[in-house]
Amino acid sequence: DGQLPPERVLAAALGVSRAELRKALSAMEAEGQIWRHVGKGTFLGARPLAATGDVAQLAARAGLPDVMAARLVLEPQLAALAAARADAAQRAALLALARPPARPLSWREFESQDAALHRAIAEAAGNLSLLHVFDLLAAMRRALTWSRPRPRPEGPPPDHHSFAEHGRIAA
Repeated sequence: DGQLPPERVLAAALGVSRAELRKALSAMEAEGQIWRHVGKGTFLGARPLAATGDVAQLAARAGLPDVMAARLVLEPQLAALAAARADAAQRAALLALARPPARPLSWREFESQDAALHRAIAEAAGNLSLLHVFDLLAAMRRALTWSRPRPRPEGPPPDHHSFAEHGRIAA
């Protein structure tokens, strides 16, 4: 499993102090040769993604292009499943969420409405495992884009591409 012995055992085996060992381990961790998990130990290699519990850290490791590429793989499948499985109430909710706004929206309002539509599609797909993957990708995207500057500070223009796309998807 690539786990190293506990620090006290490793320090004794190498004939160094624990302080010297920790310094060397920190350097190795910075180079990606090992990773540490408090309470579990020190492991050889780079930290696996499954061991990353912090969404912001996972998002930073993956990067926005990877997150968006994953969404492009997942979301059409969710939409196809939703089209096949959604009940009448879910279809009505999707149509309501996809309707163009009656008034101009701020970016925060737009992103909230957009997120609600995408999540409603994921829920209507009726697959709990895929819903959890969707939620993880959505959280990663939020972590990466929350502070990004916007081209129009007041909000998306009335002809923003998402409005027409969402209408076609929900129909």
